Amino acid sequence: IRNSPVCCGRSNPAPLPLPSLWASDFNTYVTQPSSVFVRAGEPSVTLTCNQDNSQFYYMFWYRQRAGTSGMELLVYSVGAGTASVEAPFNSSKYSATRPTVLESSLQMQPVEAADAAVYFCASSRAQCVRTSVQLNNNLRGDDRRGDLKSI
Repeated sequence: IRNSPVCCGRSNPAPLPLPSLWASDFNTYVTQPSSVFVRAGEPSVTLTCNQDNSQFYYMFWYRQRAGTSGMELLVYSVGAGTASVEAPFNSSKYSATRPTVLESSLQMQPVEAADAAVYFCASSRAQCVRTSVQLNNNLRGDDRRGDLKSI
C-alpha cells in the first residue's frame, strides 16, 4: 500500500457556484485544484481553496471517502486567522490556515492510505435569525381602560 496513490482534492475543476435567492452579493465561487495525487508515506500534503466574496466569512473543509454518501466535517473557520479541527480528527495530523477571508488551506501530515478521499472546501455567509420583539409599554393607570384603581 505504500506506493498506492492517495487522492486529495475535488474531482471537478469548474468553480462551484452557490445559488442565490435574493441578490448578487449572496453568491460566491469556491475554487480548488481539480486533483492532487500523493503517495502514502509522503511527509505532508497541502490543499488550497479560494472564494471570491468577502461577505462569506465561514469556510469549511469536508472529506468524502469512496463508497460513502456522507461527508465528514474536518475543519471550520469563522474568519481570517481562525481555523478549528473538528473532533474526532486529530489536530496533530490535520491543520488549516486562513490568512484572509478569501482563502484557506488544509494540511495533512503524514499522508496515509486511510486519507484517500475527495476533499471539499465550502464557504458560507454568517447566519443571523432575527425575531421581531414587541415592546409592551406599561401605560399609566389613567391611560388604560379596565385599570383597577384603589379607593
